[in-house]
Amino acid sequence: MTSERHEASELTLLLTQQEEDQTSSATNTPEPAAEVEPVPLPPPLHPGCQLGPYHILRDDGPHPMGQLFAAVHTTLSRSVHLVVLSFEYSQNDETKAEFLSHAAAKAGIHHPGVLAVYEASEVNRTVFFVMERIDAETLEGLQQRRAPLDGSSLYAIATAVAEIALSMEEASIGRTALRPADILLPMDSSPRLNNLATGGHTPPVDEAMEIHQLAGVILGFLKDKTPSLLRMTCERCSPEHPLRLTSWRAFLESLDPEAVRHLHHHTIFAADADRQRANKGRKRLLKAVAGLSLVLGGLWLFLRWMPPESRVPQQALIPAGQYIVSSGKRAKLDAFSIDSSEVTNRHYYYFVEWLRSHPNEANRYDHPDQTPHHSHLPTGWSEVFPGKLTPEKTARDPRWELPVTQVAWWDAFAFASWAGRVLPSEEQWEASGRGTRGFLFPWGDEPDPEQANVARPNFKMAGGEQGAPHPVLQLKDRSPYGVGGLAGNVSEWTGSVRDKKFIVKGSDYASPLVTLDASKTLSPDTRSPQLGFRTTSPPSPSRP
Repeated sequence: MTSERHEASELTLLLTQQEEDQTSSATNTPEPAAEVEPVPLPPPLHPGCQLGPYHILRDDGPHPMGQLFAAVHTTLSRSVHLVVLSFEYSQNDETKAEFLSHAAAKAGIHHPGVLAVYEASEVNRTVFFVMERIDAETLEGLQQRRAPLDGSSLYAIATAVAEIALSMEEASIGRTALRPADILLPMDSSPRLNNLATGGHTPPVDEAMEIHQLAGVILGFLKDKTPSLLRMTCERCSPEHPLRLTSWRAFLESLDPEAVRHLHHHTIFAADADRQRANKGRKRLLKAVAGLSLVLGGLWLFLRWMPPESRVPQQALIPAGQYIVSSGKRAKLDAFSIDSSEVTNRHYYYFVEWLRSHPNEANRYDHPDQTPHHSHLPTGWSEVFPGKLTPEKTARDPRWELPVTQVAWWDAFAFASWAGRVLPSEEQWEASGRGTRGFLFPWGDEPDPEQANVARPNFKMAGGEQGAPHPVLQLKDRSPYGVGGLAGNVSEWTGSVRDKKFIVKGSDYASPLVTLDASKTLSPDTRSPQLGFRTTSPPSPSRP
C-alpha cells in the first residue's frame, strides 16, 4: 500500500513537472518577426515627366555614375543633363555619399572649357545631380563617321585639352581618365570637356596613355603628311619615339610654350574641398584666400564665356493616341515632340552662320526638289541682322526673340534637317494644340481673340498698339501640352501637301482668329512677314 502511494506520488510529480515545462516552453516561444515593409520605388522617369523643376526630354542612356536624361529647367529655360543614381545604389549610404561627393567635386570646377555642374538634389526618392548640356559632337563621334577636321581645329583641340588637364593636375583635383568621347566640339565655339572631376580618393590616371590616345586620334585626322608643329608633337607621343612626351606639361610646352608660362592667368578652377580641409594653420588660410579669389574670378569668366542658349527651340512631348483633326476626323498618332514655340530669329541665326562658315556644305540639308540657286536668307535678313550683329553681343535686342519670317518652305525644311528634325504634319500640328478632346482653340472651344496675337478691331486695341509679331515666350495661347503660339502670331508651314502645295496652319497677327482645324495651301517659294514655322522630332527610342 505504501509502495502504491509512493508510485502515485512520483507519477503526480512527473506530470506536474511536464506541465511546468510545457508552460515555460509556451512562455519562451519567440514571437514571429514583424514583416519589414519594402521601400517604395520612386516614380519611373521617362520623356515628358517632371522631376522637381526639370522637364525630361529624353533618355540619353547609361552614365558611369547612373542614368543620363536630357532635360530643361522649366523656369530658367536652361538645357541640362540629369545624372540619376540608380534606386538600388541610392539605398546604400556609402554609395549615395560617394555619388554626392563626386557631384560636389564637379560643382567645384569653374572653367569655361569644362561642363558645369549646377546642383545635386533628391526629389521623390530620386537622387541626381544637374549638369550643363550643350549641342556638340564628340571627337570620338567625328572619328567614327570619318568627318573632316582641319589643322587649326585640331590644334585648338590639342591645346585646350592639354591646358585643362594640366590645370587640374596642378590644382591636385582628382579626375577620371580622359577619352576622345569626353572631348566636345560645339558648332561655333571652342572645344569643351566633360566634367571629369571626382571626390574622395581617386587613383592617378596614366597621363602618357591619355596623351598617346589623343595624339593617335589627331594623327588620324591629319591626312596631309606635310610636317607641322602639331604633327611632330603628336608623333613624339608614341611609345616607340626616343623623345616621347609622357606628361601634359611636356605636350603643351611642345605645342605652345607661352600657354604654359601664362597658364594660371587664364585657367580658373575652384579649390578642391578635400584638399582645403587637409591643410593646416597658415598654409590652409593662405590657400583658402587664394581659392576664394580664384572662385570669384572663375565666376566672372564663367558668366562672360558662358555658352549661348540652345540653337533650336525647346520641345514638348505629345503622347501617342487618337486625336480629332480636320473637322471631326480621327487620326491615330505615335508619340512625338514639337517645338514649344515658333522658331525665332535667334535660332535661325545659328543656321545662317553655319551656312556661311561651311560654304562647301551649304546644300547638305536642302530638299532634293529645291529650286536651283535658292538662298536660305529670309527677305531683308542682311539689313536687319548684319554679320557683325550677334545674339551674344546684343543679348537684349528684342528682335532675336521674334519668330523668324520671310522664310520659304525650302528654308523651313533645310533648318529642320540641320537641326536633326522635320516639319510637323498637319495632324501633328493640330494634335499639339487641340489635345485628345479636339478643342477648336488651345484654350477650349470658345473664340477669344484676346488670348492670341491676331488682328482685332481698332477700337479694341490699346493706345499705340499695332499689328506685329510678339516675342514667342510672351504669347498667352498655350495648349494643354504647353505648346504656344499656335492660334496666332505667325502662320506656320507644315510638311503636308495638298494639290501640290504645302499646307499652312494657324492665324497670324494681321489676320482674324481662325480655328485650329483651318488651313490653307501655298507654293513652297512663298515668303511673307506673317509666315514662320516650327519643327518636330520623334520620341526617344528608349521611352517605355
